[in-house]
Amino acid sequence: MYKSVWYCKEHNGKTRKKLTYSLSVNYMRNIGLLVILLLLLCRCSFFLKKLYHIKNPQLETKESIEHYIDKKIHYILPFSNYMIDSVSLKTTKISIPVLEIYNKDGYLMTTENQNCNYSILQNALQNGKADSLHHISKIFSYLPLFNTLPLTSLKEINANYYFIVYWTKWSGKVSTNLIKEIVKFYTENSQYKLHLIFVNADYRKDWTWAKKYIK
Repeated sequence: MYKSVWYCKEHNGKTRKKLTYSLSVNYMRNIGLLVILLLLLCRCSFFLKKLYHIKNPQLETKESIEHYIDKKIHYILPFSNYMIDSVSLKTTKISIPVLEIYNKDGYLMTTENQNCNYSILQNALQNGKADSLHHISKIFSYLPLFNTLPLTSLKEINANYYFIVYWTKWSGKVSTNLIKEIVKFYTENSQYKLHLIFVNADYRKDWTWAKKYIK
Protein backbone atom coordinates (compact mmCIF):
# COMPACT_ATOMS: atom_id res chain seq x y z
CA MET A 1 0.00 0.00 0.00
CA TYR A 2 1.33 3.41 -0.95
CA LYS A 3 0.98 6.33 1.39
CA SER A 4 1.60 10.02 0.98
CA VAL A 5 2.47 11.96 4.15
CA TRP A 6 1.50 15.62 4.56
CA TYR A 7 2.13 18.10 7.39
CA CYS A 8 0.25 21.27 8.30
CA LYS A 9 0.07 23.79 11.14
CA GLU A 10 -3.00 24.55 13.16
CA HIS A 11 -4.20 28.10 13.14
CA ASN A 12 -2.48 28.84 16.46
CA GLY A 13 0.85 27.77 15.01
CA LYS A 14 1.81 25.70 18.07
CA THR A 15 1.00 22.18 17.07
CA ARG A 16 1.42 20.19 13.95
CA LYS A 17 -0.70 17.39 12.76
CA LYS A 18 0.51 14.57 10.64
CA LEU A 19 -1.99 13.96 7.93
CA THR A 20 -1.79 10.66 6.16
CA TYR A 21 -3.43 10.48 2.78
CA SER A 22 -4.01 6.86 2.05
CA LEU A 23 -3.94 5.75 -1.55
CA SER A 24 -5.62 2.47 -0.78
CA VAL A 25 -8.82 3.46 -2.57
CA ASN A 26 -6.97 4.44 -5.74
CA TYR A 27 -4.78 1.38 -5.44
CA MET A 28 -7.76 -0.97 -5.24
CA ARG A 29 -9.43 0.88 -8.09
CA ASN A 30 -6.36 0.35 -10.27
CA ILE A 31 -6.25 -3.33 -9.35
CA GLY A 32 -9.90 -3.65 -10.30
CA LEU A 33 -9.30 -2.02 -13.67
CA LEU A 34 -6.34 -4.32 -14.28
CA VAL A 35 -8.45 -7.39 -13.53
CA ILE A 36 -11.17 -6.19 -15.92
CA LEU A 37 -8.57 -5.55 -18.63
CA LEU A 38 -7.11 -9.03 -18.21
CA LEU A 39 -10.56 -10.58 -18.44
CA LEU A 40 -11.29 -8.64 -21.61
CA LEU A 41 -8.01 -9.73 -23.16
CA CYS A 42 -8.70 -13.35 -22.27
CA ARG A 43 -12.12 -13.16 -23.88
CA CYS A 44 -10.99 -11.04 -26.81
CA SER A 45 -10.64 -14.00 -29.15
CA PHE A 46 -14.11 -15.21 -28.13
CA PHE A 47 -15.74 -11.88 -28.97
CA LEU A 48 -13.82 -11.59 -32.24
CA LYS A 49 -14.96 -15.06 -33.24
CA LYS A 50 -18.56 -14.11 -32.54
CA LEU A 51 -18.24 -10.78 -34.32
CA TYR A 52 -16.72 -12.25 -37.48
CA HIS A 53 -18.59 -15.59 -37.41
CA ILE A 54 -15.34 -17.53 -37.05
CA LYS A 55 -15.86 -21.21 -36.27
CA ASN A 56 -13.72 -24.25 -35.70
CA PRO A 57 -12.70 -25.88 -38.99
CA GLN A 58 -14.86 -28.74 -40.20
CA LEU A 59 -14.30 -31.43 -42.79
CA GLU A 60 -15.96 -30.31 -46.00
CA THR A 61 -16.92 -31.82 -49.34
CA LYS A 62 -17.13 -30.37 -52.82
CA GLU A 63 -20.90 -30.25 -52.41
CA SER A 64 -20.83 -28.45 -49.03
CA ILE A 65 -18.40 -25.85 -50.38
CA GLU A 66 -20.51 -25.21 -53.48
CA HIS A 67 -23.63 -24.94 -51.30
CA TYR A 68 -21.90 -22.34 -49.11
CA ILE A 69 -20.88 -20.30 -52.15
CA ASP A 70 -24.43 -20.41 -53.52
CA LYS A 71 -25.86 -19.28 -50.18
CA LYS A 72 -23.28 -16.83 -48.79
CA ILE A 73 -20.99 -15.55 -51.55
CA HIS A 74 -22.85 -16.18 -54.78
CA TYR A 75 -21.29 -13.03 -56.28
CA ILE A 76 -18.06 -14.96 -56.94
CA LEU A 77 -19.82 -17.43 -59.24
CA PRO A 78 -18.95 -15.49 -62.44
CA PHE A 79 -15.26 -15.94 -61.64
CA SER A 80 -12.98 -18.97 -61.53
CA ASN A 81 -13.53 -21.15 -58.45
CA TYR A 82 -11.30 -23.95 -57.23
CA MET A 83 -10.52 -26.10 -54.22
CA ILE A 84 -6.94 -26.36 -53.06
CA ASP A 85 -5.35 -29.80 -53.48
CA SER A 86 -4.38 -31.94 -50.52
CA VAL A 87 -0.61 -31.78 -51.00
CA SER A 88 -0.52 -27.98 -51.25
CA LEU A 89 -2.45 -27.45 -48.03
CA LYS A 90 -0.57 -30.14 -46.13
CA THR A 91 2.93 -28.98 -47.07
CA THR A 92 2.48 -25.20 -47.30
CA LYS A 93 1.50 -22.81 -44.54
CA ILE A 94 -1.25 -20.59 -45.91
CA SER A 95 -2.65 -17.69 -43.93
CA ILE A 96 -6.41 -17.52 -44.31
CA PRO A 97 -7.68 -15.48 -46.00
CA VAL A 98 -4.86 -14.39 -48.25
CA LEU A 99 -4.60 -12.49 -51.50
CA GLU A 100 -1.85 -13.17 -54.03
CA ILE A 101 -1.44 -11.07 -57.18
CA TYR A 102 0.50 -12.36 -60.19
CA ASN A 103 1.53 -10.46 -63.31
CA LYS A 104 0.76 -11.53 -66.88
CA ASP A 105 3.84 -13.77 -66.92
CA GLY A 106 2.63 -15.57 -63.82
CA TYR A 107 5.09 -14.17 -61.28
CA LEU A 108 4.04 -13.04 -57.81
CA MET A 109 3.80 -9.29 -57.27
CA THR A 110 5.22 -8.36 -53.86
CA THR A 111 4.82 -5.20 -51.79
CA GLU A 112 6.54 -3.71 -48.75
CA ASN A 113 3.83 -5.15 -46.52
CA GLN A 114 3.23 -8.59 -47.96
CA ASN A 115 1.46 -9.72 -44.77
CA CYS A 116 -1.48 -7.34 -45.22
CA ASN A 117 -4.08 -8.31 -47.82
CA TYR A 118 -5.44 -4.79 -48.08
CA SER A 119 -1.96 -3.35 -48.59
CA ILE A 120 -1.39 -5.85 -51.38
CA LEU A 121 -4.71 -4.91 -52.97
CA GLN A 122 -3.91 -1.20 -52.95
CA ASN A 123 -0.21 -1.28 -53.83
CA ALA A 124 0.75 -4.38 -55.80
CA LEU A 125 -0.36 -3.14 -59.22
CA GLN A 126 1.31 0.26 -58.96
CA ASN A 127 4.34 -0.40 -56.78
CA GLY A 128 4.74 -4.18 -56.67
CA LYS A 129 7.83 -6.05 -57.77
CA ALA A 130 7.77 -9.38 -59.56
CA ASP A 131 9.21 -12.31 -57.60
CA SER A 132 10.64 -14.78 -60.10
CA LEU A 133 10.82 -17.51 -57.43
CA HIS A 134 7.04 -17.76 -57.05
CA HIS A 135 4.99 -18.75 -60.10
CA ILE A 136 1.26 -19.15 -60.49
CA SER A 137 1.63 -22.66 -61.94
CA LYS A 138 0.90 -24.18 -58.52
CA ILE A 139 -2.80 -23.59 -59.11
CA PHE A 140 -2.77 -25.96 -62.08
CA SER A 141 -3.24 -28.81 -59.59
CA TYR A 142 -6.27 -27.22 -57.91
CA LEU A 143 -9.66 -28.86 -58.35
CA PRO A 144 -12.39 -26.90 -60.16
CA LEU A 145 -15.73 -26.05 -58.57
CA PHE A 146 -19.02 -25.73 -60.45
CA ASN A 147 -18.37 -25.33 -64.17
CA THR A 148 -14.87 -23.90 -63.87
CA LEU A 149 -12.50 -25.60 -66.27
CA PRO A 150 -9.19 -27.07 -65.05
CA LEU A 151 -6.43 -24.52 -65.60
CA THR A 152 -3.33 -25.72 -67.46
CA SER A 153 -1.98 -22.53 -69.02
CA LEU A 154 -2.26 -18.77 -68.57
CA LYS A 155 -2.71 -18.43 -72.32
CA GLU A 156 -6.24 -19.74 -71.83
CA ILE A 157 -7.08 -16.56 -69.88
CA ASN A 158 -4.70 -13.90 -71.20
CA ALA A 159 -5.05 -11.34 -68.40
CA ASN A 160 -2.63 -8.65 -67.25
CA TYR A 161 -2.99 -9.59 -63.59
CA TYR A 162 -4.26 -12.67 -61.78
CA PHE A 163 -5.77 -12.33 -58.31
CA ILE A 164 -5.76 -15.55 -56.28
CA VAL A 165 -7.85 -15.43 -53.11
CA TYR A 166 -7.57 -18.26 -50.58
CA TRP A 167 -10.60 -18.45 -48.32
CA THR A 168 -12.42 -20.86 -45.99
CA LYS A 169 -15.88 -21.38 -44.61
CA TRP A 170 -14.67 -21.47 -41.01
CA SER A 171 -13.07 -17.99 -41.20
CA GLY A 172 -16.49 -16.41 -41.75
CA LYS A 173 -16.55 -12.66 -42.33
CA VAL A 174 -12.77 -12.44 -42.24
CA SER A 175 -12.84 -14.18 -45.62
CA THR A 176 -16.08 -12.76 -47.00
CA ASN A 177 -15.13 -9.15 -46.17
CA LEU A 178 -11.88 -9.53 -48.12
CA ILE A 179 -13.71 -11.20 -51.00
CA LYS A 180 -16.16 -8.28 -51.19
CA GLU A 181 -13.30 -5.77 -51.31
CA ILE A 182 -11.58 -7.67 -54.10
CA VAL A 183 -14.74 -7.99 -56.19
CA LYS A 184 -15.35 -4.27 -55.69
CA PHE A 185 -11.79 -3.50 -56.76
CA TYR A 186 -12.30 -5.66 -59.85
CA THR A 187 -15.49 -3.87 -60.91
CA GLU A 188 -13.94 -0.42 -60.38
CA ASN A 189 -10.64 -1.11 -62.16
CA SER A 190 -11.47 -2.72 -65.49
CA GLN A 191 -8.53 -0.91 -67.09
CA TYR A 192 -6.11 -3.38 -65.49
CA LYS A 193 -7.58 -6.44 -67.24
CA LEU A 194 -7.82 -8.56 -64.10
CA HIS A 195 -8.76 -12.19 -63.64
CA LEU A 196 -10.07 -13.36 -60.27
CA ILE A 197 -9.45 -16.88 -58.99
CA PHE A 198 -11.08 -17.93 -55.71
CA VAL A 199 -9.58 -20.97 -54.00
CA ASN A 200 -11.31 -22.69 -51.10
CA ALA A 201 -8.82 -24.02 -48.54
CA ASP A 202 -11.07 -25.89 -46.12
CA TYR A 203 -10.09 -29.34 -44.89
CA ARG A 204 -11.95 -32.04 -46.77
CA LYS A 205 -13.44 -35.34 -45.74
CA ASP A 206 -11.51 -37.33 -48.31
CA TRP A 207 -8.19 -36.29 -46.74
CA THR A 208 -7.40 -38.84 -44.05
CA TRP A 209 -4.57 -36.69 -42.64
CA ALA A 210 -6.89 -33.72 -42.06
CA LYS A 211 -8.93 -35.39 -39.29
CA LYS A 212 -6.30 -34.62 -36.65
CA TYR A 213 -6.82 -30.88 -37.24
CA ILE A 214 -10.52 -31.03 -36.48
CA LYS A 215 -11.56 -30.56 -32.87
